[in-house]
Amino acid sequence: MRQKLDAAERMADEGRLTDAEIIFARTISSASDPEAFVRFGHFLMRVGRLTQAEEMYHKALTLTGAGENRWSATGYNSLGHIYKMRGSLERAEDMYLQALKIAERVDDHQEISSAYANLGYVYETQGHLGKAEQMYRRALDIAKGLDNRQEMSRAYTSLGNVYQTRQGLDQAEQMYQLALDMAKQVNYRQGMSHAYTGLGIASLLRGDLDQAEQMHRLALEIDEQLGDQEGMSRTYNNLGNVYRTRKDLDQAEQMFHQALAIHEQLDHRMGISSDYTNLGTLYGSRGDLKQAEQMFRRALQIDERLGHLQGLSVGYTNLGNVYQARDMLELAEQMYHQSLKIDEQLGDLRSMAVDYQNLGAMYKQQGKVAKAIESYRRARDTLNQIGATAEAKQIGESLAELQGTA
Repeated sequence: MRQKLDAAERMADEGRLTDAEIIFARTISSASDPEAFVRFGHFLMRVGRLTQAEEMYHKALTLTGAGENRWSATGYNSLGHIYKMRGSLERAEDMYLQALKIAERVDDHQEISSAYANLGYVYETQGHLGKAEQMYRRALDIAKGLDNRQEMSRAYTSLGNVYQTRQGLDQAEQMYQLALDMAKQVNYRQGMSHAYTGLGIASLLRGDLDQAEQMHRLALEIDEQLGDQEGMSRTYNNLGNVYRTRKDLDQAEQMFHQALAIHEQLDHRMGISSDYTNLGTLYGSRGDLKQAEQMFRRALQIDERLGHLQGLSVGYTNLGNVYQARDMLELAEQMYHQSLKIDEQLGDLRSMAVDYQNLGAMYKQQGKVAKAIESYRRARDTLNQIGATAEAKQIGESLAELQGTA
């Protein structure tokens, strides 16, 4: 049985999805081993068929009964992924904790590492970055002890995401490069895609649009070959951001709508929120403020229901931008301060810099020069702190101009 499952997974990695599914389906038709159902569930989740994947994981857990083994832990970890994608973070956390409990009882270090990594993602999404980093480091330590380079790659990428938010781009890029190296050593293609994605986002933040597009195209090529629907939607969004930054708004809109279509099919609620946010930013670039506000409010409603603090921060910032463009400056200031309060809670230095910059521009518009200077100074210093020197230099030029008029 295991040889057939291995063959099906190889076919899936080669893009032969129909052939892979036929072998998986034949295998589970006569199987009473939970492993077959778990591995078929992984395939179904990758291609975006979450309801069927959930059925496979529940079947696997039914087969284990009162007994506990590594497939019990894997089943709970996998159910957690589905609930996470649907935006049920508390339910996902429950599954991951159950997986961790079982994995520790059966002394399965690989599943222990996976459970810690999964819990890290939940805490990161909830805005508990210190707790998330602690989970990722536990996962990394175990993976190193096992010389499991796939799990090491995953942990390095996750740490890169935290560092990008907290410590700056240099450390984040170092983590992403380590993740890519580990993934290449064991031909972990999904890990390669995630590492390319991280490097692409870092390149965009540094203003290197060509490098950003190249990284995201490499990620998309892998995602398409794997039939990874979630990965494809993520990459479409990232490419859309590159095109929007280039002012190629039609191409950007096409990317965002492709991402939204996949996320709606998957019922991936945080993804849908991100898509609405991107579309709102696009419509704002076109000057369609009414449509932009509508998109931002849709995103904010989803993030409020999910308790997604990072999403709420972005939502308040975007609404502030709309109100500022409409010269509704008191409302704009209120939105920016709400965003800043969340970002300070999260320790998100990059977003704090954006908040300070927005406040500076708004105070300048109001003629409050002293407040504008103070806000721009904080934005510049924060950007320098995270290594975004090119952006800091631009803020410094605005600051010097303002100081000349004070």
